[in-house]
Amino acid sequence: MFKIIKFLILSAVITSAVLLRFSPPACAEGKIKISVWDFPRITLPKKPNDRFLWLREICDEFEKLNPEVSVELTKLTWNQGGEKIKIAVFAGVPPDISSSDLPLKYIHSGLIEPVDDYITPQDASDYFESAISSFKTGGKTYGFAWAQKTDYIYLNKALFAKAGAALPRDGMWSVEEFRSAMKTIASALKIRPFGFSAEREQTSELPFLFMYGGGYLDFKNAAGGVSLLHDFIYRDKISPAETGGLKTRDIWIDFKEKQALAAAPFGIWAIPALAREKKIDFDIAQYPYLNDRRSLSHSSVIGYFVFRQSDSVKRDYCIKLAKFITNAENQKVLKYYGQFPTRKSAASIYENDALMKKAFDLFEYAAPAAAHPLLPKIDEHIKSECQKILLDGGLDAAKIASKTAETGAYIAGIIASGAAANKDLKSPAAGDSPSAKTGGGILIAAIFIALAGVLLSFNKKLSGDLVKNRWAYFFMAPAVAVFLVFFIFPLARGVLISFQSYSFSGGWFDNFCGLENFTYALNDAVFIKSMFNTFLYTVIVVPANICIALVLAVLVYRLSERVQTWFKGAFYLPGVISIVTLSIVWRYIFDFKSGILNAALAAFSVQPVGWLTSEEMSLFSIIVFTILKGPGGALLIYLTALCNIPKDYFEAAAVDGAGPVRTFVKITFPLLLPQTMFLAISLTIDAMQVFAPVMLLTEGGPANSSEVVMHRVYKEAFNNLNMGAASAMSLILFVFILAASVLQYKYFKYDY
Repeated sequence: MFKIIKFLILSAVITSAVLLRFSPPACAEGKIKISVWDFPRITLPKKPNDRFLWLREICDEFEKLNPEVSVELTKLTWNQGGEKIKIAVFAGVPPDISSSDLPLKYIHSGLIEPVDDYITPQDASDYFESAISSFKTGGKTYGFAWAQKTDYIYLNKALFAKAGAALPRDGMWSVEEFRSAMKTIASALKIRPFGFSAEREQTSELPFLFMYGGGYLDFKNAAGGVSLLHDFIYRDKISPAETGGLKTRDIWIDFKEKQALAAAPFGIWAIPALAREKKIDFDIAQYPYLNDRRSLSHSSVIGYFVFRQSDSVKRDYCIKLAKFITNAENQKVLKYYGQFPTRKSAASIYENDALMKKAFDLFEYAAPAAAHPLLPKIDEHIKSECQKILLDGGLDAAKIASKTAETGAYIAGIIASGAAANKDLKSPAAGDSPSAKTGGGILIAAIFIALAGVLLSFNKKLSGDLVKNRWAYFFMAPAVAVFLVFFIFPLARGVLISFQSYSFSGGWFDNFCGLENFTYALNDAVFIKSMFNTFLYTVIVVPANICIALVLAVLVYRLSERVQTWFKGAFYLPGVISIVTLSIVWRYIFDFKSGILNAALAAFSVQPVGWLTSEEMSLFSIIVFTILKGPGGALLIYLTALCNIPKDYFEAAAVDGAGPVRTFVKITFPLLLPQTMFLAISLTIDAMQVFAPVMLLTEGGPANSSEVVMHRVYKEAFNNLNMGAASAMSLILFVFILAASVLQYKYFKYDY
């Protein structure tokens, strides 16, 4: 046992030495090093392909003013940048400065520095009140507001003119004026002219949704707005029938590329994008008003904030840099970004741009968006329920009101449970109570006892082997250490977190909560739905892939070697192509309006199918995509196995008068059982962890109809920042994968 411990220690020492050898120094030339992580935001005319040049220039200027500081800029992407920041925070190594709207979850975990001492009275008076208040919570300011944004209704002026519909005067119109214009266009051009979506994390439909009352935190009173959107589709027929399953990108393509929509809501980012490409003659308008012309569109504010610093000197420089990036002079660069400044002294940047000036004038009718630590989870549930309602044409106002009330009650429960959990985490005794410590101690003891039992069971054999092959183990040590550090350690950490009410600022063994995360997971209707979808996906995809691969292998096996080589390459090629590329192609194949599949159905006078936009077909479409992607790897395995079967067996069967079917059943398939077992187990593991096709094609929608376990874990961890529940869900999935693998191993057991 002592030799095993020495071996593990030696492995860790070697790996640590290697990692330290290639680790960058903590600071450059003795300077204070500040890390800034940001997204690609602004394109400057002098270098249009570099969206970070503006920020690099500001950081360089700050370095000149403060020679003792070195600023390191990390370039994030819009697709995965947010997740990268969350992973860094989770690992305890966040950047010094980053940007987003108010990071309430981090603030409540004590991870963000307050900056009130750095805002002078002159600064406070220069900020727009709506901007600076967006970065305040609990009486403190947690960042420097930089840019304001909102959504508007974008209008295709050519379609309005062609239909003889009037554009809104000064960008303002009532609900009835809006409805009348859309109906006029629909009647004249035989189209459904208004596009919108109910997509998660988007705000463009919220002014309609909350027009008659209600809000994120008071959704039970939003029935009027939900009915209004439902009427746009089924009563007024001014919005597409598949609206409930559409994404913002679908609306954007229909408006900008296909020009099939006369009106659609987008953020102000669309103004410079449309103006730059000049593909469409467009105008903007505020959202329709009901009675009051105030609080129409929803606004939000982007700002720069500083993560908690232990060094007071570095903290001072970090806050000064965040303030420097967002000062009035540096906000003038926003004229290239298409967003509004937060400083009054920079308000004139759009004086020479008529459309942006109009947008800025209409901004006075905007209202700040809701802010809540649980807003991502609340938004996810509301959007999912709205999608269900918008996809069901058989609902009347009473049924919509009932469903809205149910959703409101559920949201109230989320808010109440979140408040209770947050109170528990903030309690001084939360992680230190005797019960918590006892539970944590029992759990850790159980894990160590299990590990000790495993080590002892192999101790005698391994000890002798270590002596005999000590040099082999010595050279294996770095690889084993890397395996321990990057696989075993994260696995153990994940198991530990699944028994904790995880907090970013908590210790490793704080906030033990027993089985609460598992209870939460098993009571989560979306997780249960995702488990069923994953099971359905697995039991269809795995047998289909194995059967297709086996049939193709038997057919190709009979061909000449040269032809076999050609078919091997042809069937294996789709597996080499990026899943992202394949998903883009299949999105066009599945497209509701112009996809190949619906075009083929139209040739036979069959109504188009919402392959990705309906609850009934979304999961089936992903299954079809996976199966038709090609069984290249399985085909090669079966072909290789067929080539290794002695031909004497087939000749003997032919002499005995066995036909092709009997030969396959009695000889070929039994001899392929080892390969079939391997493929069944490996494909099942892959299928139960399916993620990329769901993420790229449907994002689990519409209305969670195509949600699978891994995508649910991803959303729970990175959208809701509920690491404990996500770890519990992962552990539940692991148990099911293990059980499925054991059952398959026993079923396919062979005697040769």
